[in-house]
Amino acid sequence: MSEATRVKKKYEDLLLGMKGVTGIGVNGSIIVYVDRLTPELQGVLPRQLDGIAVHVKETGRVRLLSISSMAAIYGNRTGRWRPAPGGVSLGHPACTAGTLTCGVLDRRSLQFLGGLTNNHVGALNWGDIHIGKKGDPILQPGPYDGGREPADEIGELLDWVEVTKDSPNLVDASIFSSNELKKDVLDIGSPSHTVEPRVGMKVTKSGRTSGVNYGSITDVSATIKVDGGEGWGECIFKEQIILEPAMLQPGDSGSWVGEIDSFNTVGLGFAGSESLSIANPALTVEQLLDVVIVPPVPPIKLRNAFGLVAVMFGLGVSFMIGGKKKR
Repeated sequence: MSEATRVKKKYEDLLLGMKGVTGIGVNGSIIVYVDRLTPELQGVLPRQLDGIAVHVKETGRVRLLSISSMAAIYGNRTGRWRPAPGGVSLGHPACTAGTLTCGVLDRRSLQFLGGLTNNHVGALNWGDIHIGKKGDPILQPGPYDGGREPADEIGELLDWVEVTKDSPNLVDASIFSSNELKKDVLDIGSPSHTVEPRVGMKVTKSGRTSGVNYGSITDVSATIKVDGGEGWGECIFKEQIILEPAMLQPGDSGSWVGEIDSFNTVGLGFAGSESLSIANPALTVEQLLDVVIVPPVPPIKLRNAFGLVAVMFGLGVSFMIGGKKKR
């Protein structure tokens, strides 16, 4: 643990209790995220903590990216897709619309399981809202984009990670069973391996509203207050990825986030403000839902497997013979 991270953990509850503070993070120094830097806040925020510099960053209101009246920039993403790729409109019947992240595999069997999206898009068990139940239909496109039961059902709600106001959360995620999904992400292609995020990593995303765009990771350990909107309440998320500039627009909740060059999976987009976006670490999503986001490794054909064993055996024999010669 870096010294800055240790100091952040020590003081974050105190700082989060200040009115107008939206989060605490680390990027070499301590970052204090604020809605707006008022004279009152400026007067009480420290310039350093235990010898670590403190920098203040204005965020505006950090909120779930639910749709109010946001039309998609690329209309094809709000249409009906069969099979459906990641990056298109999706939602529970009680939702407006969010984004289908991509397909997932069962961690144990590596069999294709279904799709991934946010809890607040597919399950609606978030803060003070408790709507979704296992087996509920998932619509593609989402209701806001014309999705209706039963014609547009693409699967059934399978599982989710509860988001609670009582304790800090790690992810906003749900999965649904479906056999009508592609393994690709629209305008991205097939995601590669899931990796740890790092500060400075260049990333891209694919979402229902704003399509594909680009940014950088500026924080990988942020503790952020997220406003769910009227009736939902405010929930705290820890160990979150901060993306800048803002990459997610309302309706992009659920967007796949990955490294530009390798298309390694990095995060699951879910919230943001006018100046930044927030994603859950994809490795944490996989762990808590017991899934794998990458496509399965193609099985080795039996003939190739025997060939590989033969080569390895041959190398072993050569090594042993070589060793005897040296003695």
